[in-house]
Amino acid sequence: MFINSPSFQQFTKAANVPPGYCVDAKSAFIPVKILKNIDMVRDQLVGEIITKAIELNRLMAQFKESTFADVAAFVDLSASEYDVKLGGEKRKCDTP
Repeated sequence: MFINSPSFQQFTKAANVPPGYCVDAKSAFIPVKILKNIDMVRDQLVGEIITKAIELNRLMAQFKESTFADVAAFVDLSASEYDVKLGGEKRKCDTP
């Protein structure tokens, strides 16, 4: 169940949620024992999806940073190979 997942436990510690309770959409504490099983399964599914989305977002940010650095290095290499000075706000090329 999502209640036992690290992300849920991290959230409950940050939100000061007492043990044996969940937080609903209105930020009210709901005893776990009165929740229906389907609600617990839905909560688990959403928690797993959000956890994956957060990881994917982190990986995409790393990919973007790495790709921009690779392209910038290639542009600098190309400029030095063709003896072109890069400059200006938009990195316009000036040929000699």
